[in-house]
Parts: sequence; structure tokens; C-alpha cells
Amino acid sequence: MSKTTPPYPWQNTYWHQFAGQVTQGHLPHAILLQGVAGIGTESLARAMAEFLMCSSPVEQAACGQCKVCRLLQSHNHPDLFLLSPEEKSVVIKVDQVRQLTEFVAKTSQQGGRKLVIIEPAEAMNIAAANALLKCFEEPSGDTVFILVCHHANRLLPTIRSRCACHTLPVPERALAVSWLETMGVESAALLLDETHGAPLTAHQWSRDDVIASQDKACELLVAALQTQKPVTTVAGTLAGECSGLELAELLINWLEQLIRERTRGSRRSLLAHWEPLVGVAQALSTVELFKLREVYCQRKAQLLANPNLNANMVIEDLLLEWQRYALQAARQGKLVAQV
Repeated sequence: MSKTTPPYPWQNTYWHQFAGQVTQGHLPHAILLQGVAGIGTESLARAMAEFLMCSSPVEQAACGQCKVCRLLQSHNHPDLFLLSPEEKSVVIKVDQVRQLTEFVAKTSQQGGRKLVIIEPAEAMNIAAANALLKCFEEPSGDTVFILVCHHANRLLPTIRSRCACHTLPVPERALAVSWLETMGVESAALLLDETHGAPLTAHQWSRDDVIASQDKACELLVAALQTQKPVTTVAGTLAGECSGLELAELLINWLEQLIRERTRGSRRSLLAHWEPLVGVAQALSTVELFKLREVYCQRKAQLLANPNLNANMVIEDLLLEWQRYALQAARQGKLVAQV
């Protein structure tokens, strides 16, 4: 086993800053790592925990060989608490935070630091977030909290104000492309653009052949917008492929690309379905594209707040919304043509 270093090369700058704080004894008791999904923030938080808990750190990194490191690597360390949504849930509940409170109140079993990792921190509901504040105010012993957050605006300001906040940027494009190529990803640059600069998302898309799934989803969307297939049929097919939240995020992404092309004249998508989608969307004005995007952003917020909504009904509603805009634009076009 070798020493634990920053998981990804684009994290080196922050890692040296963090390690310097530890060496100088200036480590805050709560750290908030803010960054978009797909850049490795979660892995960085775990590497930080390993470094903080290692009994024999070397060269600003965990040694990877001591008893503590071995316990962490086997996910059996009693002084590390990972707080995240339970299986089949997207919400961190107050009962989970109460378990965390009990952990924080106990003394360290290994005689060193206790570490708490919360990811994603914005998944806490109001009750859970308020319960966490009590842990912040009365931490027991040498307890360090590391919060990972992808949507800072959804995290309570009272939580943010009690943390040392660090925003981790999307990696430089050349560095991310180089890393993807070393991982064997084909069309790395194009795929990175499609995932808005998130290299881990691009890597996962490559492994799972997400592009092929999106081709199919877009083909179905175009068919529904052109009324070639009933929306109920399309929704039923899509429900077997993705969740309502995943489709909402995909439609938002496509709308943003349509808006970008319309306003900037730039196209960077590698998706084979892009041309027919552009053609179908021509009937909508730029203002209407913005309005539709706002509708989907509101739908996404509702899905995040209530993940138990019926998938078929949610997907059908998303498709009908776009179809309604398209049909309205088509009717307005016919009226103009008759004048």
C-alpha cells in the first residue's frame, strides 16, 4: 500500500493549502467543499479524512500503511462517520443526524480525531440541517466535519456560515482531457464538453454508453413533439430507461444547448440526434426556450423535494409541457402565414 495523495491531478492546489493548514495547526472544525458533481469532490473528502486520521503521515499525505489507514481502507474505522441519503432516497433525514449526534458525543475509540463526512450536504431536509447545527455548536473532542456540496444555494446559510468554505472549480480543460485520455476514453474532448467540463461524469458516460441512451431518448422526444407517437407511449418507454429527475436534467441540458446555439451561434455537442432536435425546436423563439427551461428547473426542484412522485406521470408531464409549447408556436406560425 502506498501513501494517500489527492485523488485527481486538478486537486493538487487545494490539497497543498489544506495540508498546510493541518501542519500549522490551523485546521477548522468544519470544512465545506463546494463544487459541481463529477469533479471528484467526494473522493477528495475521503482522502482528506485519511490524511487527518493517519497516525504516521508523510510528505503531506496519509502513509497508507498504518493500522488507521488499513481500517479506513477496509471501511471499518470506528471514528469515521459517513452521512449520506439512505438507499433509494435522495434526502438525509433527521433520524440519521440524531445517530450522528450520538457519534459526536462519544469519545474516540482509537484515541485520535473523529471525522464526519456529509455528502451531499444539501440533501439534508430542514429538520436534519437544524439538528446538525447543534453538533456544530457543541462538538465533542477533536471532531472534524467535512461537508460536500454540489448546490450551495440549497444549503442553509446557518450551516455555511459555520464552515470554512472552499469552492473547487471545474478542472482546466487540457488537464481534464489528458486525464480522460489516460483512462482510455475515446472522443475525450467532445465528451468533456457534453458533460460541462466534469471529467468523472464524462468517464462514467463513456463506460455506461450514456450517449446511446440519450440518442434513444432524443429520438422519442422528437417523435412526441412531432406528434408521431402518443406522449403516453413515449413516457412509458422512457420510464423504463430513466427517472423523472434524470429526464428533467437531460431536457434542461438540451434546452441550454439550444439556447447557447441560438444566442452565441456555437455548437459543441457530439450527439448524433442533435440535428433533428434543432429542427424541431426551430418553431420556438429564444424567449420561449428560456421559459421552458425555467419550467423544467422548477420541475426539477419539485422532484428533488419529493422523490416519490410517480415516474410515468412525471415524465409524461415533462413531455407534454414541451409539446404544448411546440404546438402553440406552430399554431402561431400558421396564423402569421395566413395574414
